[in-house]
Amino acid sequence: MSPKNEKQEAALEKRVATLMADTSWNWTRTTLARRALVILGVLCWVATCTVFVWSDIWGVIPLALCFAVYLLLRVSVRSIADLPDRFLDERQLKLRNRTYLQAYQLIGGVVSVMALALLLFTISQDVQKVASYRFDLSFGQVEAVVWFFFIPMLLLPSAVLTWDEAGR
Repeated sequence: MSPKNEKQEAALEKRVATLMADTSWNWTRTTLARRALVILGVLCWVATCTVFVWSDIWGVIPLALCFAVYLLLRVSVRSIADLPDRFLDERQLKLRNRTYLQAYQLIGGVVSVMALALLLFTISQDVQKVASYRFDLSFGQVEAVVWFFFIPMLLLPSAVLTWDEAGR
């Protein structure tokens, strides 16, 4: 291993040790706080999409709250999702892998339902002989659609891990 890589490894080990020993964020690690963060994340997601449908700019406020909740969720589980495997024990590694599987299955389910809904809408328009597929969307409405998919992809892995950990 080169001296540069050894320095990087030592720095990484130091950061991981600091992260695992950090008690300043313990208030986010209680069962009530973790569950509240997950619920708040869902509420912020709904609020972001709803506000962007009606306004182009005001949706930024709940969006900023979504990112704050995301960061707090990551802190509450000590950023397990980002750590290399060698820094996790067997339980943490198994939990992280199971969590990612569950989260991405949920995301896949949501995307599949949305695609199916679009297909059914199109079929219903054809059957009614009103085949007008023209969509007039504002910038805010497009943002609402984008954030509808992006926020769950961002929040779900940490939210599932947080919810599972809170129950233990």
